[in-house]
Amino acid sequence: MVTFSKIIHVPVIAANGIKQYLGSSKELRAGIRKYGYYNAISVMNGSEVDIEIELQLSKKFPIPAGNILDQSNLIYDAFNIKNVNTITATPAGVIDVVCSVEGV
Repeated sequence: MVTFSKIIHVPVIAANGIKQYLGSSKELRAGIRKYGYYNAISVMNGSEVDIEIELQLSKKFPIPAGNILDQSNLIYDAFNIKNVNTITATPAGVIDVVCSVEGV
């Protein structure tokens, strides 16, 4: 059961660039203030380039173009999304991230 969730529509990420979301960022702040962490994440990569998500600067998950990642039983309050393509930027609005707190 999902207790809380936040949808993030990721803006453009330059080729080989990184978009960082910290616990203090406006996108994650509400869930962190109320629960202290998130414990599930879904990433929909609708772009034509491969990306990688890194939770807590330690757990990395590759997400190929056109694929979805669903992970639960995690503890995180920050993450990075990296465009692993060295030539092509990701367009705005084609990568969505759902950060959730489940079972609390």
